[in-house]
Amino acid sequence: MPKQKRTKKSLAIRFALLFIVGIIGGKLLFGSTINRALCIHAIEYPFPLAMQMYASDHPEELFPPMSHKPGRLFVEYEHVMGYGVGEDSGPFFCPAMPRSYKKLSLAEQFEQPTYIYTGYVLENEEQFLAFLDEYPKFLEMKVDFNEDLPAPKGLGSFGGDSFIRLSLKIKNEQFDKMKDDENYISTIPLFIELPTYTEDGLVFRHKDEGGFVKYWCRGIDWEPYDEQFPMTPAILQKIGELKQHSKSHAQ
Repeated sequence: MPKQKRTKKSLAIRFALLFIVGIIGGKLLFGSTINRALCIHAIEYPFPLAMQMYASDHPEELFPPMSHKPGRLFVEYEHVMGYGVGEDSGPFFCPAMPRSYKKLSLAEQFEQPTYIYTGYVLENEEQFLAFLDEYPKFLEMKVDFNEDLPAPKGLGSFGGDSFIRLSLKIKNEQFDKMKDDENYISTIPLFIELPTYTEDGLVFRHKDEGGFVKYWCRGIDWEPYDEQFPMTPAILQKIGELKQHSKSHAQ
């Protein structure tokens, strides 16, 4: 084959490879961006709105209780169904999940949520870990997570001795506090995005290590996986332990 033809063929192959790599890279890049945007929408809008509507419909204006099913650590589908949440209204969970997860019904996805929701006022790592430590005891007591619960002294909501249920009343009090004190920032999370727990460790779904957090009285932030509450190693690892323990007992 003449040298000129070999050169043209070589260039054609290179351009073809670059084109294929460009397409794959574009899908990975834009796919990741789209997944992040959809995840933000899910955790920022439909779920919080459903919680608000649920609270407005109940006399004590409490947000829906956390599931009493071991390891679920999320709201029950039945409690938010109809408040803008339904099989034809999704997606509601992280769209970066595998295809097998996306094929599940919404009710089945609620059994394997990609977020955590406790339904309690937990404003720092100490309070959150104290709640998770007490969680197995609460399950043994068969509480329905629809009432305030006892906490270790000084490790409850607002540094008290009780884990206080989320409610519209307390939410409004937090808003008033932020208005009166410009330096006060509410750190109470409503939803925290969880990584996937595997035998090899944590798998984060949005390229960077971390996740989205919807705060109770403000918007949504991307929180890196570090010592900044609530996306801390201690909290995520404790959640993983509770889920694994519940899964082991269910088998």
